[in-house]
Amino acid sequence: GDPPLLTSLLAAHQGRAVPTLLRCMESSHRGIAKEAAWAVSNLAGAPGRAGCEAVLKAGGGPVIVTTLKDGAFDIRKEAAFALANLCAGGGGGRGEPATLTQLVGNDPDALRTMLDLIRSVDMEAAALGLEFAEMVLQVMPGGRTALEAADGIDAIESVEYRGPSELQLYAIQLVDKYFGADYDGDMAAS
Repeated sequence: GDPPLLTSLLAAHQGRAVPTLLRCMESSHRGIAKEAAWAVSNLAGAPGRAGCEAVLKAGGGPVIVTTLKDGAFDIRKEAAFALANLCAGGGGGRGEPATLTQLVGNDPDALRTMLDLIRSVDMEAAALGLEFAEMVLQVMPGGRTALEAADGIDAIESVEYRGPSELQLYAIQLVDKYFGADYDGDMAAS
């Protein structure tokens, strides 16, 4: 998240650093792939849009989505953080409708894979999945419909009776707000 460090990384080797990290994410060496995914996640999660733009410009969206779908769990988890950061628009971002639509709205398997994290026994992954589901519901055009089609309601409800009480409450609030008692039917992202 350090802006001078981010600037130097983006400028490193005439812009070849990010494409190199993305190639490393595709490595068959588990450690290299995981650390590269972690680095890309942090780059995309840096404050502002520069990190996200660099990852997207280097073709990172498809690499991250493929890694999310096909990698071992620890690598998928890092790719999920990278995807969430890209879709949020960087650290502190609230969501980029165009990026969400491009990376998960047009790829139901990517959305389903993100939502599957909610069912994970890894509570950090489950929390990430819930936060991503909320971003889809709040920001992505057609997000509610896409989430329903990807069995998102079932995934969210799976947390209501397991895990830390904070996650249980968060899941209950999401269901109530977007699908239950508090839902008013006038959401822009429906």
